[in-house]
Amino acid sequence: TMDLITDSANNVYISGSTSSSTNVATAGTHLSVYDSNQSCFFAKIASNGFRVWGTYYSVQGNSMVVDNDSSLIIAGDLFYDEINIATANSHQPTKNIRIDMYIVKLNSLGVREWGTYYGDIQNDEVLSVNIDNENNIYIGGQTSSTSSNLTTPDSFQPISTVIGNNPKGIIIKFSPTGNRIWATFYDGRVFSINISDDNFIYISGAAFDPDNTSNISTPGAYFENPLGNVDSFISKFTLSGSRIWGTFLGITDYDLIYQTRLIGSSLYILGNTYSQDGVATAGTFYPTYASLLAVPTSSFNFTPCYIMKFDVSTQEKIWCTYFIKSLSSIDANVNGEVFAAGYGSLDNGVATPDGFMPEKGPYNKGYFFKLNNQGQRVWGSYFGGDKAEHFVRVRLDQES
Repeated sequence: TMDLITDSANNVYISGSTSSSTNVATAGTHLSVYDSNQSCFFAKIASNGFRVWGTYYSVQGNSMVVDNDSSLIIAGDLFYDEINIATANSHQPTKNIRIDMYIVKLNSLGVREWGTYYGDIQNDEVLSVNIDNENNIYIGGQTSSTSSNLTTPDSFQPISTVIGNNPKGIIIKFSPTGNRIWATFYDGRVFSINISDDNFIYISGAAFDPDNTSNISTPGAYFENPLGNVDSFISKFTLSGSRIWGTFLGITDYDLIYQTRLIGSSLYILGNTYSQDGVATAGTFYPTYASLLAVPTSSFNFTPCYIMKFDVSTQEKIWCTYFIKSLSSIDANVNGEVFAAGYGSLDNGVATPDGFMPEKGPYNKGYFFKLNNQGQRVWGSYFGGDKAEHFVRVRLDQES
């Protein structure tokens, strides 16, 4: 599975790739018959586990979101020109020579309404997609293209600051019918984008060029200046594309944000870090870098990550914990509890004795755990069979 999301009715949407010609697609959807050129799929599963619809497609998407009309918005990027991506008369019906973004909308029955490419002569990549209450679509990503064709003239940053091959961020707003409303460059790469209940945009990501980040932070922010060679950031925009504030997170080494969930004013952050100080807080699951090193594990070439709760209304870090290996996804509920998932060869430091599968066993396995609203582990478990598991995702429904 490439991605996994839920909607307000607890339906589940999955995407992935397949070689199966049966039991994947349903009649009446965009592409109900298997074609080796269309070897990916999207499917909607009801809360009782029964398939509602499924369709083949030529791409599986990097990110998905469901709008208020139960339409599925798919966003991703690709190098090779695939068939059946863009529709005639869309914003960009043809692909450029390198990596281009694409955005596709399937209606509530799994039928494509429209699709468009988005990009220019360099690489342009989707990293996140979300919607507002009126079903407008927001794309966050990164681009090495510098053409003003990618932005709108009166946007926050219509002119690119890309130097050499170092990509910068981009934010794009589309209408529900696929018309571009506005687009702006941003000096940090936009890995995650959220829309708050009170109609603001929160983007998160990383700035890879500390000497060229003048358009990220604002005076009086949580941290006005980057402290490492790569530094994470959070910024707040209006729905019309005006920036309100921006801040670095102020950690000392290589640090980035690659996934977030916004619940009320609480932004739950998943990122990577090599910083050994100034990251985690006392009393959490892994409160110090030394606590990571103390875990007995056979895979010691770890890539540390962190989970953080950050209040966007006060620009305040509430709590933060390290974790031993990179995680693949997180989610959170209204009680402030966080659920995290990953996969790999990690055989210690995650599961609890009362977990569903307290011992990893052979091969790579999925693993997941629950943190309480103070960032402390409640339980943890591995998941898998007698062979390897990959691409584990976690997503909560409305009953969690």
